[in-house]
Amino acid sequence: GGPKLQARNTADMRLHPVKVHLMQGLWRRLGDANIHARCFSTGIGAVGEGVPQVFNRTVKTVQRDSLALRGDRHEYRRLRLEIAERLTDKLLDTHKKFPMAADVGCSDGAVLETLAGRGGVQRLIQTDSSRKMLDHCRSGMVGDIEAVRVQADEEALPFPDEGLDLILSNLSLHWINDVPGTLMQMRRALRPDGLLLASMLGGDTLFELRQSL
Repeated sequence: GGPKLQARNTADMRLHPVKVHLMQGLWRRLGDANIHARCFSTGIGAVGEGVPQVFNRTVKTVQRDSLALRGDRHEYRRLRLEIAERLTDKLLDTHKKFPMAADVGCSDGAVLETLAGRGGVQRLIQTDSSRKMLDHCRSGMVGDIEAVRVQADEEALPFPDEGLDLILSNLSLHWINDVPGTLMQMRRALRPDGLLLASMLGGDTLFELRQSL
């Protein structure tokens, strides 16, 4: 029983068999089912009128699927792992525990690899728009963390209000059209004392390349 996540904005969002039950804001694994995702923050963060369409999200998902299938993919994840390590290292600066966490735009699971017990995370929901990227993420019990994979666009997050203690996002937000809208969704998904840790490429990234053109 209990509410289920349902599909929105994606034709096929069937994922790793798992069923999630929302009980007092915590997600618990109950059995086998197909997780689907939708945006619980109705209207907030959805790309609509007035939001510049800098990135075609459908094309971006296809690109991520293609990257996930590359045989040399691991040669290009050194930066992602380094930044993930720095993000999760921030959790050592506080004694607060974050049992319910999410990794938004998880790619191939670098955040999960670097958590290593930091922040007292017990459950980590890994979301990505690319199903093939999610296939590279670990799921089930990973050390002391229960990891779940959910296919969802960063612009339509699948989280209920005040259901998370911690949101991490590693090198993903710079591909979003409506960054303020996504941040509003994250704020609504966090508990009042929740924490957001995120990294993104800034406007001066690779400025030497821009100057050379």
